[in-house]
Amino acid sequence: MYFCKSDGAKLYYQITGNGPPIVLLHPVGLCSEYWQIQEKAFSKKYTVISIDFPGYGNSDKPDGPFTLEDFASDVANLLRGLDFKSFVLCGQSLGGMVAQIVAVKWPELVAGLVLANTTPYGDQEVMEKRASIVETGGIAAEVDDTLKRWFTEETLRNNPSLVERIRRRLLANDPQVHGWTWRAIGNFNVLNEIHAVRVPCLVIVGDRDPSTPPHLSKEIAKRISGARYFEIPEAAHMAFLEKPDAFISAVEPFLADIQWT
Repeated sequence: MYFCKSDGAKLYYQITGNGPPIVLLHPVGLCSEYWQIQEKAFSKKYTVISIDFPGYGNSDKPDGPFTLEDFASDVANLLRGLDFKSFVLCGQSLGGMVAQIVAVKWPELVAGLVLANTTPYGDQEVMEKRASIVETGGIAAEVDDTLKRWFTEETLRNNPSLVERIRRRLLANDPQVHGWTWRAIGNFNVLNEIHAVRVPCLVIVGDRDPSTPPHLSKEIAKRISGARYFEIPEAAHMAFLEKPDAFISAVEPFLADIQWT
């Protein structure tokens, strides 16, 4: 399905299952299809809404550079048009950053948050370097370093089908969109705003995540009152892909406690 934005651009999303709504927001470089395992599990009890950010998956490419606030506004506008009052937002990495913005700016839409392998702020210097690499050398110039950040050595060695599937997806992306996304992440910062979040929150991180290390997840959990914190053992940045069963086992009891309006 498509949501038509005010500028005419289309935002792709899909809905499966029945019950209270949970929204899945993907990491940079991937799209909604990479939530397949979680979608299958959660849709047994919940309505699962998965969204492709602009420039990724089946959504239209933006006309120019954007901010993560733009992505958050797109998500909020899409959700307002659905037949639910509030949603649990489950965001991985980039998706977790967008989820935090939605929770801060449009709290009436949010019944709960699952923030996975994410951060409350970006690093401009690091993100500018990544943007420059993909813009000058294409995504191929960065893909190996990305995979080393995203997966443990054991996964790189023992699960080649997963790793190659992700490699192919990354290489198929638009380098310009990738560069814009890195810069948008570099300019992201809600560190001094997330204390205002008043809904249940589960913060998940891989214990071997080099991109958004556990100390960043602990910082989020410390600033959101009552937040739960969970580390997935032997997982790096893409813990939801490396250890999907552990991810689902952490999220399901959290969802069971949510009071949707």
